[in-house]
Amino acid sequence: MRENLVRKSHKSLPQRSLLRKVSGFMSQFASAGRRFDVPSERRSRTERNSSDSKNSGPRNRRLRVNEPVTAGHGCCHSEFRSMSITASTNVDRLIAHLDCFSSPLAAAHRLSVALAGTATVTDVAAVILRHVVGALRTGGAALAFPDPLMSFAVAATYGEAERASAALRHAISGQDDPDDALRDGRRVLIQEIKAGSEVLGIIAVADRLDHQPFTRADLALLESMSAPAALALEREAMRARADEFARAAAVDPVSGLFNRRHFQTRLEEELQRAQRGDTTIALLMIDLDNFKSINDTYGHTAGDATLRAVASIIRRSVRHFDVCTRYGGEEFAVVMPESGNPIAMNVAERILARIAAWSPPEPHLAGLKVTASIGFALSEPSHTMDDLIARADRALYEAKQRGKNQVCVAP
Repeated sequence: MRENLVRKSHKSLPQRSLLRKVSGFMSQFASAGRRFDVPSERRSRTERNSSDSKNSGPRNRRLRVNEPVTAGHGCCHSEFRSMSITASTNVDRLIAHLDCFSSPLAAAHRLSVALAGTATVTDVAAVILRHVVGALRTGGAALAFPDPLMSFAVAATYGEAERASAALRHAISGQDDPDDALRDGRRVLIQEIKAGSEVLGIIAVADRLDHQPFTRADLALLESMSAPAALALEREAMRARADEFARAAAVDPVSGLFNRRHFQTRLEEELQRAQRGDTTIALLMIDLDNFKSINDTYGHTAGDATLRAVASIIRRSVRHFDVCTRYGGEEFAVVMPESGNPIAMNVAERILARIAAWSPPEPHLAGLKVTASIGFALSEPSHTMDDLIARADRALYEAKQRGKNQVCVAP
């Protein structure tokens, strides 16, 4: 039991010092408070309450104060003034002492709050550097992120960051810096921003504004601020991976256009928007003529190259807000919001002419020629998605029946 008490009483030196300051201040305040002269009416009331109580020990004794104590109530003004000055001085010292202990946590908290409102890696880097420079009172800072071509590269700077950037580059490359101040580390601090064992970034700060060397307290402050910085960078990395996964789920890997699932979702949305706004949607269905012979003659690699070329032609031939998709196989679809017959016909004929004029750049594919047939339909207020697709498909079938390499409009 004694060993446990001794073990629990062991505290760090700053904690013992802080506890002594608090206890000393409370003792002084208590001793000064006992010098107050309690008025006779309140003293008699207090004595009656204490005599009625069964347990009148110090632990159960209560002093009810119902009115402020002023000099008119018998308080010695000189003693109160002396006590106030002494207590105020001790409070100021205590607050300053507490602020020294809480500054790393306070700086980390302020950085966390600021990072909560960021949405991109660029914003995160700017907020990190601004808060680090302000907390450490330095002239500038630099931040490096992992780079595909090299281990790390300086991605953002703040303030006068020439020295910090140079130190960061030399630390990344492992070279010795010719500047003694950089080499001995007295004017530069470098800290890794890590999430577990993964290094998400490296930050360097240089040149305190008071021209003093950095201290262990500065290093502790920078380490504390690296924790919220790591959380923000990891959040942005996860957001980027989520965007990549979402794009991979919506994009066809061969053509680079949206896939059929995304096409159906967007077509349904555009139909609902057209019904609310009393507008018309044009749906183009595009099918490459005799595509199977291209695969049989030149191989599937040439077939994939043809699909990519046609996808590029379609994307360059429509408006920027039109939705281009690979519907399946050698068939493509284009959703054209707010389009009537003239606009849809012009786009369809442009696509048809550009596909027919295309030839592959590879010499061994010089004889490869490709044409397309296009059918399109315009939406009506009563149309569902399936109705519009069926009408465009019938128009495409009609273009095939008429000899291919042409455009047909659904009646």
